[in-house]
Amino acid sequence: QLGPEYPEYLWNPFALEPVKHSIEYISAQLLGPAVGDSAERYRLVRDTVFPEWLGIANATHEEILDVAQESDSVRLRQRLSTITSDRAQLGWATHGHSAVDVNLYAYGKDAHLLRGNHENTDIGDFIVQTLGLDLDQVSTLIKNDRVVQNTPAVKQEWLGRHDLDAPEHHPHMH
Repeated sequence: QLGPEYPEYLWNPFALEPVKHSIEYISAQLLGPAVGDSAERYRLVRDTVFPEWLGIANATHEEILDVAQESDSVRLRQRLSTITSDRAQLGWATHGHSAVDVNLYAYGKDAHLLRGNHENTDIGDFIVQTLGLDLDQVSTLIKNDRVVQNTPAVKQEWLGRHDLDAPEHHPHMH
């Protein structure tokens, strides 16, 4: 999304606040046996999916039709994700990592353990331990139902410089 028409990353978290169901849930409902013909699916998308489950009151006819007509689970989830991201103004600049340090704010039980600099995997380990997660079970679920990024990652999509490790390329860092 970042480009000449959208030069700054100005995300809108309020667009995500009314979301009631995940794209996985919505996809399962739309592709499940309970939905009848295409007209019924269109009404479900128009009257329930967008306004009630995703909190989107201004869905276009094209968006409704696009979601209602999609029969592939992966593509449907990608469409739902893109529609929601667009409204939240999530400016995805890359399909990978930018290698830039980010701030982390935490409060609550053992939040003091997150002070200072940490490798990104340390944060995941902290979450796993704090929540008592079974990642082997989660990994099995993910392997059995993958969501694939449909947008090809091409060189011209990268909007920054590839030599960003030099301090002179970080004018906003102090």
